[in-house]
Amino acid sequence: MIKKSIEDLPFPEARETHPPSANPFFAQAIGDAWYQQYKDDGKDTLELAVPEAGPYRASYAGKRCDRQLYYALMGLEETNPPDLADAWRFELGHRVHDMAQEMVERCWPDGENEVNVDLNAIGIPGSAHVDTVITHEGHKTVVEIKSATGFSFKMATTTFSGPPEGPKFSAILQGAMAGKALGAERLVIVNFALENLSKNWAYGDAPVTRFAGEWHFLISDLEEAIAFEVARIEDILKMVALEEVPEPYVHDPGEVAQGKLAPGARITDPTKGLWVVEAEDGTIEDTGKYWLCGYCEQRDRCKKEGVS
Repeated sequence: MIKKSIEDLPFPEARETHPPSANPFFAQAIGDAWYQQYKDDGKDTLELAVPEAGPYRASYAGKRCDRQLYYALMGLEETNPPDLADAWRFELGHRVHDMAQEMVERCWPDGENEVNVDLNAIGIPGSAHVDTVITHEGHKTVVEIKSATGFSFKMATTTFSGPPEGPKFSAILQGAMAGKALGAERLVIVNFALENLSKNWAYGDAPVTRFAGEWHFLISDLEEAIAFEVARIEDILKMVALEEVPEPYVHDPGEVAQGKLAPGARITDPTKGLWVVEAEDGTIEDTGKYWLCGYCEQRDRCKKEGVS
Protein backbone atom coordinates (compact mmCIF):
# COMPACT_ATOMS: atom_id res chain seq x y z
CA MET A 1 0.00 0.00 0.00
CA ILE A 2 1.38 3.34 -1.05
CA LYS A 3 0.80 6.13 1.38
CA LYS A 4 0.28 9.61 0.02
CA SER A 5 0.64 12.85 1.84
CA ILE A 6 -2.33 15.17 2.08
CA GLU A 7 -0.58 17.48 -0.35
CA ASP A 8 -0.88 14.80 -3.03
CA LEU A 9 -4.69 14.53 -2.75
CA PRO A 10 -6.83 16.35 -5.34
CA PHE A 11 -8.65 19.44 -4.15
CA PRO A 12 -12.16 20.22 -5.37
CA GLU A 13 -12.42 23.12 -7.75
CA ALA A 14 -14.09 26.27 -6.55
CA ARG A 15 -17.83 26.18 -7.14
CA GLU A 16 -18.83 28.11 -10.21
CA THR A 17 -21.20 30.98 -9.41
CA HIS A 18 -24.16 32.14 -11.44
CA PRO A 19 -25.39 35.56 -10.29
CA PRO A 20 -28.68 36.73 -11.79
CA SER A 21 -28.68 39.07 -14.75
CA ALA A 22 -28.33 42.75 -14.03
CA ASN A 23 -31.10 43.25 -16.60
CA PRO A 24 -34.10 41.12 -15.48
CA PHE A 25 -36.18 42.42 -18.42
CA PHE A 26 -38.85 39.71 -18.34
CA ALA A 27 -39.40 39.80 -14.57
CA GLN A 28 -39.34 43.61 -14.58
CA ALA A 29 -41.94 43.81 -17.33
CA ILE A 30 -44.19 41.28 -15.61
CA GLY A 31 -43.72 42.96 -12.25
CA ASP A 32 -44.47 46.43 -13.56
CA ALA A 33 -47.56 45.26 -15.46
CA TRP A 34 -48.85 43.34 -12.45
CA TYR A 35 -48.24 46.30 -10.11
CA GLN A 36 -50.15 48.63 -12.41
CA GLN A 37 -53.05 46.18 -12.46
CA TYR A 38 -52.81 45.91 -8.67
CA LYS A 39 -53.21 49.68 -8.36
CA ASP A 40 -55.90 49.87 -11.06
CA ASP A 41 -57.90 47.35 -9.01
CA GLY A 42 -57.58 49.62 -5.98
CA LYS A 43 -55.73 47.03 -3.93
CA ASP A 44 -53.20 49.63 -2.80
CA THR A 45 -55.97 51.54 -1.00
CA LEU A 46 -57.55 50.02 2.09
CA GLU A 47 -61.05 51.09 2.96
CA LEU A 48 -62.26 51.43 6.54
CA ALA A 49 -64.57 48.59 7.56
CA VAL A 50 -67.09 51.04 9.04
CA PRO A 51 -66.13 54.56 7.83
CA GLU A 52 -68.58 56.37 10.08
CA ALA A 53 -67.18 54.61 13.17
CA GLY A 54 -64.01 56.70 13.27
CA PRO A 55 -60.44 56.90 11.93
CA TYR A 56 -58.88 53.94 13.74
CA ARG A 57 -58.60 50.58 12.02
CA ALA A 58 -57.70 47.39 13.88
CA SER A 59 -54.74 46.71 11.59
CA TYR A 60 -53.11 49.72 13.29
CA ALA A 61 -52.41 47.30 16.14
CA GLY A 62 -49.20 46.63 14.24
CA LYS A 63 -48.11 50.24 14.71
CA ARG A 64 -46.43 49.78 18.09
CA CYS A 65 -44.64 53.14 17.92
CA ASP A 66 -46.68 56.10 19.22
CA ARG A 67 -45.46 58.38 16.46
CA GLN A 68 -46.24 55.85 13.74
CA LEU A 69 -49.79 55.50 15.09
CA TYR A 70 -50.13 59.29 15.29
CA TYR A 71 -49.16 59.71 11.63
CA ALA A 72 -51.67 57.06 10.59
CA LEU A 73 -54.51 58.65 12.58
CA MET A 74 -53.60 62.05 11.11
CA GLY A 75 -54.01 60.54 7.65
CA LEU A 76 -50.69 61.97 6.47
CA GLU A 77 -49.22 60.95 3.14
CA GLU A 78 -46.66 58.19 3.55
CA THR A 79 -43.06 59.22 2.96
CA ASN A 80 -41.98 55.59 2.49
CA PRO A 81 -44.99 53.90 0.87
CA PRO A 82 -45.04 50.23 -0.16
CA ASP A 83 -43.39 49.50 -3.50
CA LEU A 84 -43.72 46.69 -6.04
CA ALA A 85 -41.90 44.18 -3.83
CA ASP A 86 -44.11 45.00 -0.85
CA ALA A 87 -47.27 44.74 -2.94
CA TRP A 88 -46.15 41.36 -4.29
CA ARG A 89 -45.68 40.09 -0.75
CA PHE A 90 -49.07 41.49 0.32
CA GLU A 91 -50.79 39.81 -2.61
CA LEU A 92 -49.23 36.44 -1.81
CA GLY A 93 -50.60 36.82 1.70
CA HIS A 94 -54.04 37.69 0.32
CA ARG A 95 -53.99 34.56 -1.83
CA VAL A 96 -53.35 32.48 1.29
CA HIS A 97 -56.31 34.21 2.99
CA ASP A 98 -58.51 33.47 0.01
CA MET A 99 -57.54 29.79 -0.07
CA ALA A 100 -58.37 29.37 3.60
CA GLN A 101 -61.57 31.42 3.58
CA GLU A 102 -62.95 29.53 0.58
CA MET A 103 -62.98 26.39 2.73
CA VAL A 104 -64.75 27.94 5.74
CA GLU A 105 -68.24 27.25 4.40
CA ARG A 106 -67.36 23.58 3.93
CA CYS A 107 -66.07 23.23 7.47
CA TRP A 108 -68.38 25.69 9.28
CA PRO A 109 -71.52 26.28 7.16
CA ASP A 110 -72.63 29.04 9.55
CA GLY A 111 -69.25 30.75 9.56
CA GLU A 112 -68.72 34.26 8.17
CA ASN A 113 -65.74 35.78 6.39
CA GLU A 114 -64.68 39.46 6.27
CA VAL A 115 -66.92 40.57 9.11
CA ASN A 116 -67.06 44.34 9.67
CA VAL A 117 -66.80 45.40 13.31
CA ASP A 118 -67.50 48.76 14.96
CA LEU A 119 -64.85 49.20 17.69
CA ASN A 120 -66.77 51.96 19.47
CA ALA A 121 -68.30 49.13 21.49
CA ILE A 122 -65.00 48.94 23.40
CA GLY A 123 -64.22 52.67 23.41
CA ILE A 124 -62.21 52.95 20.18
CA PRO A 125 -63.49 55.31 17.46
CA GLY A 126 -62.80 53.02 14.54
CA SER A 127 -63.48 49.66 12.97
CA ALA A 128 -62.06 46.31 11.98
CA HIS A 129 -62.27 43.63 9.33
CA VAL A 130 -62.33 40.20 10.98
CA ASP A 131 -61.11 37.41 8.73
CA THR A 132 -63.53 34.76 9.97
CA VAL A 133 -66.08 34.26 12.73
CA ILE A 134 -67.25 30.75 13.60
CA THR A 135 -68.98 28.94 16.42
CA HIS A 136 -66.72 26.17 17.71
CA GLU A 137 -67.67 23.87 20.58
CA GLY A 138 -70.54 26.25 21.34
CA HIS A 139 -68.28 29.31 21.63
CA LYS A 140 -68.24 32.35 19.36
CA THR A 141 -64.71 32.40 17.95
CA VAL A 142 -62.81 35.00 15.97
CA VAL A 143 -60.17 33.63 13.59
CA GLU A 144 -57.32 35.81 12.32
CA ILE A 145 -55.44 34.37 9.35
CA LYS A 146 -51.85 35.51 8.87
CA SER A 147 -49.37 34.56 6.17
CA ALA A 148 -45.73 34.06 7.09
CA THR A 149 -42.41 33.62 5.35
CA GLY A 150 -40.71 30.28 5.77
CA PHE A 151 -38.17 31.71 8.22
CA SER A 152 -40.66 33.60 10.38
CA PHE A 153 -42.92 30.54 10.46
CA LYS A 154 -39.96 28.44 11.56
CA MET A 155 -39.21 30.90 14.37
CA ALA A 156 -42.87 31.02 15.41
CA THR A 157 -43.52 27.28 15.56
CA THR A 158 -40.25 25.42 16.18
CA THR A 159 -37.26 25.37 18.52
CA PHE A 160 -34.95 26.43 15.66
CA SER A 161 -33.60 29.35 17.71
CA GLY A 162 -34.94 28.73 21.19
CA PRO A 163 -38.55 28.27 22.32
CA PRO A 164 -41.21 28.88 19.65
CA GLU A 165 -41.92 32.62 19.45
CA GLY A 166 -45.61 32.19 18.61
CA PRO A 167 -47.71 34.73 16.69
CA LYS A 168 -46.93 38.43 16.63
CA PHE A 169 -48.36 40.43 19.53
CA SER A 170 -50.03 42.78 17.06
CA ALA A 171 -51.98 39.88 15.54
CA ILE A 172 -53.21 38.79 18.97
CA LEU A 173 -54.16 42.35 19.92
CA GLN A 174 -55.93 43.01 16.62
CA GLY A 175 -58.02 39.87 16.98
CA ALA A 176 -58.67 40.45 20.68
CA MET A 177 -60.01 43.98 20.21
CA ALA A 178 -62.31 42.93 17.39
CA GLY A 179 -63.34 39.81 19.27
CA LYS A 180 -64.31 41.75 22.36
CA ALA A 181 -66.32 44.23 20.29
CA LEU A 182 -68.17 41.30 18.72
CA GLY A 183 -68.82 39.63 22.06
CA ALA A 184 -66.69 36.61 21.11
CA GLU A 185 -65.25 34.34 23.76
CA ARG A 186 -62.31 32.86 21.91
CA LEU A 187 -59.59 33.95 19.50
CA VAL A 188 -57.67 31.74 17.09
CA ILE A 189 -54.55 32.97 15.29
CA VAL A 190 -53.48 30.86 12.31
CA ASN A 191 -50.17 31.33 10.54
CA PHE A 192 -49.99 29.85 7.05
CA ALA A 193 -46.45 29.69 5.69
CA LEU A 194 -45.62 30.60 2.10
CA GLU A 195 -43.32 27.58 1.96
CA ASN A 196 -43.20 24.23 3.71
CA LEU A 197 -40.86 23.33 6.54
CA SER A 198 -38.88 20.14 6.12
CA LYS A 199 -40.36 17.12 7.88
CA ASN A 200 -37.46 17.22 10.31
CA TRP A 201 -38.32 20.74 11.45
CA ALA A 202 -42.12 20.52 11.57
CA TYR A 203 -43.48 20.78 15.12
CA GLY A 204 -45.84 17.81 14.58
CA ASP A 205 -46.24 14.67 12.52
CA ALA A 206 -49.29 15.74 10.50
CA PRO A 207 -48.48 17.28 7.08
CA VAL A 208 -50.40 20.46 7.99
CA THR A 209 -47.79 21.28 10.65
CA ARG A 210 -45.25 21.86 7.89
CA PHE A 211 -47.09 24.97 6.74
CA ALA A 212 -49.64 25.94 9.43
CA GLY A 213 -49.41 26.91 13.08
CA GLU A 214 -52.39 27.70 15.28
CA TRP A 215 -52.75 29.35 18.69
CA HIS A 216 -55.87 29.57 20.87
CA PHE A 217 -56.71 32.35 23.33
CA LEU A 218 -59.55 33.32 25.62
CA ILE A 219 -60.59 36.93 25.05
CA SER A 220 -60.99 37.29 28.83
CA ASP A 221 -57.28 36.54 29.28
CA LEU A 222 -56.40 39.45 26.97
CA GLU A 223 -58.40 42.15 28.77
CA GLU A 224 -55.32 43.87 30.20
CA ALA A 225 -53.70 44.20 26.76
CA ILE A 226 -56.95 45.49 25.28
CA ALA A 227 -57.39 48.07 28.06
CA PHE A 228 -53.82 49.33 27.59
CA GLU A 229 -54.35 49.77 23.86
CA VAL A 230 -57.70 51.51 24.27
CA ALA A 231 -56.05 54.04 26.61
CA ARG A 232 -53.06 54.43 24.27
CA ILE A 233 -55.30 55.13 21.29
CA GLU A 234 -57.26 57.67 23.34
CA ASP A 235 -54.04 59.47 24.27
CA ILE A 236 -52.77 59.55 20.69
CA LEU A 237 -56.12 60.86 19.42
CA LYS A 238 -55.85 63.73 21.90
CA MET A 239 -52.45 64.57 20.42
CA VAL A 240 -53.94 64.35 16.92
CA ALA A 241 -56.55 66.94 17.92
CA LEU A 242 -53.76 69.23 19.13
CA GLU A 243 -51.46 68.35 16.21
CA GLU A 244 -48.82 67.57 18.81
CA VAL A 245 -46.35 65.01 17.48
CA PRO A 246 -45.54 62.40 20.16
CA GLU A 247 -42.11 61.07 20.93
CA PRO A 248 -41.50 57.69 19.24
CA TYR A 249 -42.01 55.42 22.25
CA VAL A 250 -42.48 51.77 21.33
CA HIS A 251 -44.89 49.43 23.11
CA ASP A 252 -44.33 45.89 21.84
CA PRO A 253 -44.71 43.20 24.54
CA GLY A 254 -43.89 40.49 22.01
CA GLU A 255 -40.46 41.93 21.32
CA VAL A 256 -39.96 42.58 25.05
CA ALA A 257 -40.75 38.95 25.86
CA GLN A 258 -38.12 37.82 23.36
CA GLY A 259 -35.50 40.15 24.82
CA LYS A 260 -35.36 42.31 21.68
CA LEU A 261 -36.86 45.42 23.27
CA ALA A 262 -37.11 46.92 26.76
CA PRO A 263 -40.15 48.57 28.36
CA GLY A 264 -40.02 52.34 27.96
CA ALA A 265 -37.93 52.19 24.77
CA ARG A 266 -37.80 55.41 22.75
CA ILE A 267 -36.49 55.54 19.18
CA THR A 268 -33.51 57.89 18.78
CA ASP A 269 -32.64 57.14 15.15
CA PRO A 270 -35.56 56.00 12.95
CA THR A 271 -33.26 55.30 10.00
CA LYS A 272 -31.47 52.61 12.03
CA GLY A 273 -34.16 51.74 14.59
CA LEU A 274 -31.89 52.66 17.50
CA TRP A 275 -33.64 53.01 20.87
CA VAL A 276 -32.79 53.91 24.44
CA VAL A 277 -34.42 53.55 27.83
CA GLU A 278 -33.69 56.46 30.13
CA ALA A 279 -34.06 56.80 33.88
CA GLU A 280 -35.79 59.85 35.37
CA ASP A 281 -32.42 61.56 35.84
CA GLY A 282 -31.65 61.12 32.14
CA THR A 283 -29.08 58.34 32.49
CA ILE A 284 -29.31 55.60 29.87
CA GLU A 285 -30.39 52.25 31.29
CA ASP A 286 -30.63 50.20 28.10
CA THR A 287 -30.13 50.46 24.34
CA GLY A 288 -30.92 48.36 21.30
CA LYS A 289 -32.32 48.25 17.79
CA TYR A 290 -35.98 47.89 16.78
CA TRP A 291 -36.08 46.10 13.44
CA LEU A 292 -39.60 47.23 12.53
CA CYS A 293 -38.40 50.81 11.99
CA GLY A 294 -36.99 49.52 8.71
CA TYR A 295 -40.53 48.73 7.57
CA CYS A 296 -42.18 51.95 8.77
CA GLU A 297 -44.04 53.86 6.06
CA GLN A 298 -43.10 57.18 7.71
CA ARG A 299 -39.36 56.76 8.32
CA ASP A 300 -38.36 59.91 6.48
CA ARG A 301 -41.07 62.01 8.13
CA CYS A 302 -40.06 60.73 11.56
CA LYS A 303 -36.41 61.57 10.87
CA LYS A 304 -37.37 65.07 9.76
CA GLU A 305 -39.47 65.63 12.90
CA GLY A 306 -36.47 64.64 15.01
CA VAL A 307 -36.45 63.36 18.58
CA SER A 308 -35.75 65.07 21.89
